[in-house]
Amino acid sequence: MINFGPKAAQDDNDILKYFHKTRQIENVFEKKSEIKGFIFVTRSGCGKTALVKWLNSEKLKREKVYLSSSQFSLICDDESLSLENYKNIIAAELFLGLIDEFKDKLSEPLKKKCNELVKKKWYESMGAFFKTKFAGISVLGNGFNLNPQERKEYLKSIKKTNKIEESGKLLEEISKELNLIVIVDNPESLVTKGLDEVNSDNSKRIGAFLSVLGNLEGKDIQVAAFTKEYIIQSVKKNYIDYNHFSDRICGLEWEKSDLTNMIDNRVTQKLNKTWDDIFKISKKSFEDNILPNLVSGPRDLIDICNTVGRDNDIISKKLMVEEFERLKNDKWNEIDVQYKSQWKNITVFSKQIIETLNNNSLIEFNTHQFQDIIKNEFQNTESELYNLRSKADWIFSAHWNLVEYLELFFLIGLLGYKKGNTKYFTWQGRFIDEFKKSNSYFITPLFLI
Repeated sequence: MINFGPKAAQDDNDILKYFHKTRQIENVFEKKSEIKGFIFVTRSGCGKTALVKWLNSEKLKREKVYLSSSQFSLICDDESLSLENYKNIIAAELFLGLIDEFKDKLSEPLKKKCNELVKKKWYESMGAFFKTKFAGISVLGNGFNLNPQERKEYLKSIKKTNKIEESGKLLEEISKELNLIVIVDNPESLVTKGLDEVNSDNSKRIGAFLSVLGNLEGKDIQVAAFTKEYIIQSVKKNYIDYNHFSDRICGLEWEKSDLTNMIDNRVTQKLNKTWDDIFKISKKSFEDNILPNLVSGPRDLIDICNTVGRDNDIISKKLMVEEFERLKNDKWNEIDVQYKSQWKNITVFSKQIIETLNNNSLIEFNTHQFQDIIKNEFQNTESELYNLRSKADWIFSAHWNLVEYLELFFLIGLLGYKKGNTKYFTWQGRFIDEFKKSNSYFITPLFLI
């Protein structure tokens, strides 16, 4: 039996022993030389949880604050609380908490200014609003524990004394002295209520929280907020100020060599073997024949290797290829579970789009070819696509803006794109701008099996 470890990083207590650092991790989180955004969006299984574990460990030699739902809840049942005031409470307390958390690591002049703000302008002058003694970032969420009248007075005091602006200026000074990063794992889990995390109200709260984090990033404090694609799509649909941070959304980036090295690290560090001890396939063949069929990269690959390794002493190309059909069905199920509340019947619709393209030999295609073929099918009263128009309003109107759905199919993993002669697979990163500029697309090979 060959076991590469749990496919879900949250279940792997040894993940840091064989964690693979990609070029993006080195340049964005260690060196801060290539920061493109602060919201990192992925599909399930693309390496988010493993990266968050690494960022929150001693492996990252930086000052850091880690925000998660196990520590903080930014929720209250006050229906009268406006979204703007909701943002004000989070911003005021987040800024205050960061200043208090790191003030003792600053130069004496700046430390003195921070102490003045924290002790006199907050805890002494507004002591009635703090029923618990807070230290550092633990103050985050205090305003949501007040009753509605107290919260109203609390907000009035925050606004009247310009506390958010004053704290923001101090954070800009702090950023010049400390190499600080704020890590937020699943921001939606801190702010949503109920089981439906992508309903309209929850999506607005997520958007408001991301806006505050964007404001913090504007103070030159690095922020890394990790969420999933279906969450950000719901925010895009429901949060009116989505465009305030839409240009600061990016993804986790992988190269073929990264995935190969990720597996090789487990072979050497976990199994104490060599590649040839475990695999009856070269690394090049592995990259050329196995990796193109993945959708979520790391988790898909570990899943395939573990499944084959469970009943075999060596892993061959043939045995891995035999797992593709099961993986394809798993991916369709994931799409259905994660996106059906936003796009009813998305799985049926997507399958029909893939089948239509395949039947017309359009495994690779451009925008005009896609529009022509799909529009014809929408207008053909005998086609399955025509019949699907009555299943959901968004499907009925889809043929008016098919290019928009090309982007959606890329984001959920159905399509890749070409740049010159090079193919970029969906697991390699959330390169929306590159995808839009490409005008040369291909169906993810897994969905053609």
